[in-house]
Amino acid sequence: MKYLFKNLFHSCTFYPYLHAAKDSLTNMDKILHVTESMAGGILSIISRICELQNDSKNQLKVIYIKRNGTPDEKTLKINFFKLIEIEKISESSKMSQLGELFVRLRSTMAANEYDVMHLHSSIAGFLGRAARMTVRTRTRIYYSPHGYAFLNTSLSPFKRKLYLKLEQFASLAPSTVIATCKSESHLAQKLNKHRRVELIQTGVPSSAIIKKHRSLGMGKPTVAMIGRVCPQKNPQSFNKVAQELMHEFNFVWIGDFDPDHLIPNFWFTPKIKITGWLTQKELLKTLSKVDLLLFQSLWEGFALSIPLAQSLGIPVITNDSPGNVDAIEDGRNGLVCNSHNKTLYGIRQILQSQRSYEKFSKESLKIANLRMIDDDLGSSLLKIYDL
Repeated sequence: MKYLFKNLFHSCTFYPYLHAAKDSLTNMDKILHVTESMAGGILSIISRICELQNDSKNQLKVIYIKRNGTPDEKTLKINFFKLIEIEKISESSKMSQLGELFVRLRSTMAANEYDVMHLHSSIAGFLGRAARMTVRTRTRIYYSPHGYAFLNTSLSPFKRKLYLKLEQFASLAPSTVIATCKSESHLAQKLNKHRRVELIQTGVPSSAIIKKHRSLGMGKPTVAMIGRVCPQKNPQSFNKVAQELMHEFNFVWIGDFDPDHLIPNFWFTPKIKITGWLTQKELLKTLSKVDLLLFQSLWEGFALSIPLAQSLGIPVITNDSPGNVDAIEDGRNGLVCNSHNKTLYGIRQILQSQRSYEKFSKESLKIANLRMIDDDLGSSLLKIYDL
């Protein structure tokens, strides 16, 4: 952490960014993606962007901090970043990793190594934009929050207010916010009144959407959640629902406990199956046996779990948290339920009637085809980078 504050407050002043070069990039081809959260949904989004941007015109690199949920480097190279350079920040403690990342980003900007630097998630977004304030550079800075940190309802009011202030401070840097859903875009516009805000809807490849809707089988239907077991994903609510409905339905949590964000004194009821971390192939195989996604996270950027389920014709029940509501048309491809009792009623409404279930499944596929396809994600981002 000493690297961060030494460089931010003592090495230079904040005024240089006001005079940075504004020349248009006519031959942009070097792109750097940065995150301190290389796991879960952010890993999926960055790898998908790199896959779509990786052509002969673009030189891509990813810098990341390894966390407990991050796959090892070999797995990342084989399954996520083929033919793309990745660099791990190697300091031992979390604070020293953040300090090293700040210094690394600042030196990269000062040397104009990349035409575009795309920052993913709140901490990388803060460090990258803070570094931008301290240096002259031609590098264009883009920032995707993937769920603002100050929305974290598990934090104390003081910490949430602190994160909001840091977000407002970082917004002073020359940068463009790229939101991944309408909810995040509206919030970004309020926070970045003097900065450009763009919206890129993430989703699934068109090839992933199945052709025929699903039907209920003969056995007990299965209700699932996809994500890390951490406060953000609201496992307590899932557990409470399962305890009341376990005699009617099977329950499975697709994911594993997050060692960095354990919930004190929380354990799932024994009848909930916990899969642990799955590969993409294993995930799809598990989802083929799921009938309903119960996604009640407390905050999100835009959770790819929802369009993934919809692409397979799986109805979704969620709440009205930012990010969650952007993929759900209440009563059409799923339900938005903001109380425990409504959630119980909604699950029974969908899963106890073949006719009702097939209607929701058909609409899930229809809306996924209309609004949840990400085939143009790479090219759309390149157009924004080059504006």
